[in-house]
Amino acid sequence: MSELPKRIKIGAHWWTVKSGGDEDIRLKDENDYGETDEKQFVISIDSHRPHERQAESLLHEVFHAV
Repeated sequence: MSELPKRIKIGAHWWTVKSGGDEDIRLKDENDYGETDEKQFVISIDSHRPHERQAESLLHEVFHAV
């Protein structure tokens, strides 16, 4: 199982990806799997979800960032 990237380039900007490998990530809404902060260029992925769900959530958040 591969880890999620720490950074990802979306358009002209580099985004930081925070996930289970970095720290204990808890989101504002406990029902969400991920969040996108367009002002800080940060994508946060809930570290308490299975790795496969984290990967799917990252892709979902990238679409929000585009």
